[in-house]
Amino acid sequence: MKDLTPALLARFTQIDYDREMALIAVIQEEGAERQIGVGRYIINPDGNSCEFAIVVGEAWHGRGLGRHLMQQLIAIARARGLRTMMGQVLAANTQMLGLAAGLGFVTHKTPHDMSVKEVELAL
Repeated sequence: MKDLTPALLARFTQIDYDREMALIAVIQEEGAERQIGVGRYIINPDGNSCEFAIVVGEAWHGRGLGRHLMQQLIAIARARGLRTMMGQVLAANTQMLGLAAGLGFVTHKTPHDMSVKEVELAL
């Protein structure tokens, strides 16, 4: 996706803190902020669990940024009283699966799509 529609831009930037959290990692580069990573969770309709997503710029892989974003999201979700955090990870994304395992997530196969694994953490 090269461009965001106004509706998508609003969705990504106007956070409903009762239902979601978003953390953005930025650096200063040539006098301007540049986004290098994002971590988000959205609370599921059950009110007890949430689904997370993490995106880290390729140049920042392997530097601990994804771990830091995940640790912060986990801490916020726990403080909020959520009981479970889950996410879907491409089976080929061994770095993310390793990160999740290192943080205590349990990995499950998805019966409908073998190219995706589900990870789950009891908070």
